[in-house]
Amino acid sequence: MWPFNTEKKQTDAELLEMLSGASTGTLAVSASVALSVPAVAAAVRTIAEAAATLDVHIFDGVHKVEHPVGTMLAGDVNEWTGGYELIRNLITDALSHDEGGFAWVNRVNDEVREVIRYEPGRLMPQGSPDGTGEQTYRLNGRPIPASDVIHLKGPLAKCPLSLCREAIGLAVALERYAAGIFRSARPGGVITTSKPVGEAGVAKMMAGWSRAFEGSNNAGRTAILYDSATFAPMVLN
Repeated sequence: MWPFNTEKKQTDAELLEMLSGASTGTLAVSASVALSVPAVAAAVRTIAEAAATLDVHIFDGVHKVEHPVGTMLAGDVNEWTGGYELIRNLITDALSHDEGGFAWVNRVNDEVREVIRYEPGRLMPQGSPDGTGEQTYRLNGRPIPASDVIHLKGPLAKCPLSLCREAIGLAVALERYAAGIFRSARPGGVITTSKPVGEAGVAKMMAGWSRAFEGSNNAGRTAILYDSATFAPMVLN
């Protein structure tokens, strides 16, 4: 109680990082921004699609077992999703979200009827308070048995996109910087001639100038042609 309360107050920046997962004051980016980087998107897609083409085997501990879910994953897991799509999307979630990817096994009278993947945030894990790592799950706020959940996550506490978000942020920053350079690029130099060019020659020169630098945001700029003998300028629009 005041005046003896020594609890550390969080700054706005710290609260933003805690609630959103976005690091402030750094080049770190969110998962959605990271996936907009072509190299990152291609890597995630390659890993997810390659893994989804592998044969599916289900193990109970160390022994391979027959299970209805394994049969479904080889075909359709529900009316709108195939097994390939389910596995691909779960791996994509595990690569891009710290919580991993989640699917719910729907049973009717203990018989598996369908497997439904949920977007991150809909099916949430809750760690055990005793620190054993055993997790319970809630689906849209409703507790569900852990035996009805497929939870796919990486070996580390953070997903690859989170672990690499500084490096990915640097790539994004460099791309934006390069785009800014090209938006404001302006070639420099002086064109000189010792012979009269005439209006037709000037028109041809300007057409060539426009073709050479079109797209570098030089529309409306002015080029100057100088007579090499008198160094008298002639303005070329």
